[in-house]
Amino acid sequence: MLFLQQARELLHQSGFEIVHLDIVIVIEQPKILPYRSKIRESIAGALDIDPKAVSLKAKTAEGIGPIGAGQAAEAHAIATVRKA
Repeated sequence: MLFLQQARELLHQSGFEIVHLDIVIVIEQPKILPYRSKIRESIAGALDIDPKAVSLKAKTAEGIGPIGAGQAAEAHAIATVRKA
């Protein structure tokens, strides 16, 4: 959350704001669905944006590699920003 807050601050200092955030979490366990809304709300809170502007999806690695073996997880995020 500290990283997200710092990124938001740097954007604001540069005159930009986050419009939308699209996140994909790649993880075998735990399943994300039961925690999805809480994760979205936490991320939105750290970025000071509406939770509806945070899209969160999860997928598995189909048992392949360290992620598939449950030893790791990864996340990909794309932010749409605009001049404030």
